[in-house]
Amino acid sequence: MVLPRGTVKKTFGGAEIQAIKTSKFLNKIGIHADIKEADAEVRSFSTYDVVHVFDHIDAFSSSRNAKKHQKTLVLTPIYWPETGKGRLVRKVQTYLTLDNPQYFFNQLRRPYAMTFYLLWRLAPDLLGPLREIVGQIWLYAFNVADRIIVNSFAEKKVLAIVLGPHIEARTKVVFNGVDEEIYGRPITEKRRTLFTRQYKIQDYVLSVGRIEPRKNQLMLIRACKELGLPCVLIGRQYDRHYTQKVFNRLEEWKLEYRHIHYLKPDSDMLASAYLNARVVALPSAFETPGLVALEAASLGRTVVVTKVGSAPEYFKDKAYYVDPESQRSITTALQTAWDKPFGERALSQFVLQNYTWKKAAEQTSRIYRELITERGRESCL
Repeated sequence: MVLPRGTVKKTFGGAEIQAIKTSKFLNKIGIHADIKEADAEVRSFSTYDVVHVFDHIDAFSSSRNAKKHQKTLVLTPIYWPETGKGRLVRKVQTYLTLDNPQYFFNQLRRPYAMTFYLLWRLAPDLLGPLREIVGQIWLYAFNVADRIIVNSFAEKKVLAIVLGPHIEARTKVVFNGVDEEIYGRPITEKRRTLFTRQYKIQDYVLSVGRIEPRKNQLMLIRACKELGLPCVLIGRQYDRHYTQKVFNRLEEWKLEYRHIHYLKPDSDMLASAYLNARVVALPSAFETPGLVALEAASLGRTVVVTKVGSAPEYFKDKAYYVDPESQRSITTALQTAWDKPFGERALSQFVLQNYTWKKAAEQTSRIYRELITERGRESCL
C-alpha cells in the first residue's frame, strides 16, 4: 500500500489515513498489508501479490515500478476536479503566490503534481506536444491499473467523464469509513471533558484540516463573525500566506477562537474536540467525502459540509450542505445547524452501521482476491 512520497511526515491527511486504516483491518482479516512511501524503498515489489497506490497526484513512479515487476496494480485516486469561479484564484494562491515562497518550493519537490497543475490547468492551450506528454504521465496510473477503487459513485462518474467511459469496467466503489474500535466506543466522562479542561472552550464551531484555500477556513470564520459564534481550528499551516490572512481576520474581528496546530488522529483529545463542538464544518472547495465529517458524525455531531464532491452521497439528509463559493450559503447553513442539530444517537448509528474501515477492508480484500484469481487463470492459459 503505497503513499505519495513525504506525506506521512509532512502533510498527513485523508489519503494516509485511508491507507493506514485499510491496512489495519486487512491485517485483522488475514491479509498481510504493509505501508510504504513512493521512494527508493519500494522499488522492489518481489514479495507482494498486489501493489495498491493511494492518491493520483504522485502515482506515476510507483505504478511504473509495480508494472516493471509485473505486479497486480490497484489505484485509489482520491480525485475530484476543481471547478467554479474560485478555481483559478486557488491555484494561483497555492502554486504561484510570491508571498508564500516556501510552499512554492515544496511543490517543486513534487514534479509530476507541479507540472500537471501548471501546464494542464493554467495553460491548457499553449504548450501543445509538451502538454500531451504531461497528460500521459498523469494518466499512466489510471491506464495501467488493474482496478481503480473510488470512494463514491459520484467519483466514478467524474472519472468516466474526465477519462472516458472505458474506465468504468475497471472501477469499483468502496466507501470510506471510521474506525469503530475508536469511534464506536462508549463515551466516558473523562473522554468527553478532556478537550474543555485543556483548552477552556466549549460549544463552538469546529474545523479540522490543513489551513489552505481549498479548506476555505476564511469564509468559515467570516460566517462565525456574522453569527457571533466561537470557533476552534485544528490543523497545520499548509499555506503560510493564507494562514496569515485567517489569523489576521480572527484578531481583527475579535472572535473567540482556539487554534491547535495538530492533534493525533484517533486520539482521545481529538474525539473530545468533536464531542464538545456544537457544529463541525467543512465548507471546502470539495470533499470526497471528508473523513473529519464521518468521524464527527459517528460521535453524533451535526455536520455542515460542502455540496461539491461525494458528501451528499454519504450523508444524504443527515447533514447541512453549502456552496463553498457563497458566503451567504455558508452563513445560513451554519446558523441552521447551530439552531437545529441532528439527533446524536440516530446520526451516530447511521455512520457506524454504514461506513466503517472494517467494511472497507472486507470489500477491498474481495477485489484483491478477484484480481489474484484472474491472474492465476491467465497464467494457466
